[in-house]
Amino acid sequence: MHESWKPFYVSYASLKAFVVDDGDVVRREVLELTAASTADFADSFLFAVNAEVERADKHFVAVLDELWRHVDTHEFFFNMAVAAPHGGRSKTPLETRVPPQEPSTISPITPLKGFGSFAARTEEHAQKNARDHSLAIISAAHALQRFTELNSEAIRKAAKKAEKHCHGLKVSRRAQDRFEASEMHARRDELDGLVKRIADDFRIKYHDELEQFRDGKMAVGEHWHAQWRWVAFSVALFAITMNLPILQENDAARRCLALFVGVIALWTTEAVPFFVTAMLIPIVAVPLGILADPVTGRPAEANVAARVMMGRIFDHVQILVLGGLTMAKAVSKVQLEGVFIDFLHSRLAHRPAYFMLGIMLLACVLCAFVSNVASPVLVLGVLQHTLWEMPRESKAPHAIILGVAIACNLGGMLSPMASPQNAVALQVLAFTHNMTFLEWILLATPLVLITLVVAWVVLLKVYDPFKELKFIPIHVAHKQGAERDKRSTVVVVSTCCVTVILWCLPSTPFGDTGIVALIPVVVFYGVGILKKDDFNALSWHLLFLLAGGNMLGTCTRDSRLLDLVTAFLQSHLDKLSPFAVYCVVISVVGVVTTFISHTVAAILLLPVIAKVGLSLTADSSVDPTLISASLLVFASVLMCSGAMAFPITSFPNVNSLLTEDDKGVPYLTARDFAVPGSVATLCCYLGLITYMVPLMSWLL
Repeated sequence: MHESWKPFYVSYASLKAFVVDDGDVVRREVLELTAASTADFADSFLFAVNAEVERADKHFVAVLDELWRHVDTHEFFFNMAVAAPHGGRSKTPLETRVPPQEPSTISPITPLKGFGSFAARTEEHAQKNARDHSLAIISAAHALQRFTELNSEAIRKAAKKAEKHCHGLKVSRRAQDRFEASEMHARRDELDGLVKRIADDFRIKYHDELEQFRDGKMAVGEHWHAQWRWVAFSVALFAITMNLPILQENDAARRCLALFVGVIALWTTEAVPFFVTAMLIPIVAVPLGILADPVTGRPAEANVAARVMMGRIFDHVQILVLGGLTMAKAVSKVQLEGVFIDFLHSRLAHRPAYFMLGIMLLACVLCAFVSNVASPVLVLGVLQHTLWEMPRESKAPHAIILGVAIACNLGGMLSPMASPQNAVALQVLAFTHNMTFLEWILLATPLVLITLVVAWVVLLKVYDPFKELKFIPIHVAHKQGAERDKRSTVVVVSTCCVTVILWCLPSTPFGDTGIVALIPVVVFYGVGILKKDDFNALSWHLLFLLAGGNMLGTCTRDSRLLDLVTAFLQSHLDKLSPFAVYCVVISVVGVVTTFISHTVAAILLLPVIAKVGLSLTADSSVDPTLISASLLVFASVLMCSGAMAFPITSFPNVNSLLTEDDKGVPYLTARDFAVPGSVATLCCYLGLITYMVPLMSWLL
């Protein structure tokens, strides 16, 4: 909510009080006028709606006219002056004035509190930089669009509440008719035209799209710039390792170690994007002669090695992730996540703490089926305007955004396709245990639920976010011009349900979860719910990063480097019991993944952990079957997702860190993650070394 416009929004709270208390809490002036004219509740309610709309209308007209005036008076900003359709409007001064208390006395041309300062800023911007001036204008225009959307939503929800409270009352259509007769609705096309005019001019003059600057802030784009000093550092490490007098009895392992060191350096320093480093692996591995011929076992010829590496780029795990990303696109297209959040708002808006818990659970469940790469974007995208409506001094947005990040990290444990690191683990587990979709969910759920509730309690204690905020602001479920296609919604819901059920079944005629994952791809693109542009916009960089993990794993196995590393570790772990080894491994994974990307850590560590698990001996003090290679790998990948104390190691954390308010200021800083993230990480670790051990041993 625009703070300085607060007195002019349609008050859902007042309309709701009018309905619930039969008018006792409604504004005194409305009661006095309606009590004498009619006792009919519907007329009284609609009169209250009319008063709210009139006040909002006057604000809307004043701001829109002010916007037109600024466009008109800065002819140097446009190639030609923009002529507004309402030529008779007044030219108002730019000074700030406080609106009168009585809504009925507000003049439609009175400058509004806070808008005068905006006008003064735009004057200054225009003198300094026409580009900044256009951004200031577009920011105010978008704020006015949100103002209209929120008022429409407030009237819709209040009318629905009235009909629910008074059975047989039909006021929704009449209330909506009143809104459609307002200036906010009648001049919405004019406002949209103003936005389009500025955007078109901006594109012509600056050769850039203005949409990325929506709401007056620079969207965080992905601009790749190679960090050449780190590239040089990585190349130097590779060259030094190649020439070290080590592993001389196994030349392929020595060359593979050099490749491994170079790749780790590029990934940890982010000298180039992760997926670029992944695609570098076959370019270096094939000429170095690292791979073995699958028939003879001798070093492979270049043409044979190339075919082996190309065959590792895409497998069933990437198809599984592709299906999840496609489902996420379809869910977003029909705005299903908005329906869920609107449902939570209607039930829990008056209990903000439980609303936050509901959002965390929703984000967590979404991750299981659309991945924790897509889920935080979907949830925070829908919540964005709700967060903006909260008071600027409130800590509620900070707690909710952190809650979504923690929930999505935990949700990344829930299924094989819930996170990239799980996809890596699924490939590793193929050598030890053919784990089903349902088994994964059953094993991960207890740890996820317990840690999520603990994190929720910690956020409430650390931030006390709802001390002043007693009601979650209205969520705009249906944006102007964005009607939901019911048939598409039915297709999306039914296809997703069928796909998830097939994933959970122990066996299907399709033979593999990857084949099942192609069902939503074929259906959604085949019937036209998703377009070619949606397919092109999928996270292909993520799929190629997973391909890098496949190829690196092949290199370490063929060169026998993995066997050598395992033997070295085993010689130092022989004196420890299997359970002690398990605790040490989980600790190491937790520490490493706190500082480097979860996916990268999984690619590097899980193959080694699997080999360590296979070499464990039985412990006389515990059940010999308690610690297995499958259990060790599964617990390690859960710990990967559970390490969340730093904001840069997982996509949900990064996404929350970059979430901004309506002024383009990030809500969070890196230190905000420290306390709740560390507690969640510790809770995951304690769970994995206590109650999760017998549970995992039971199924694995």
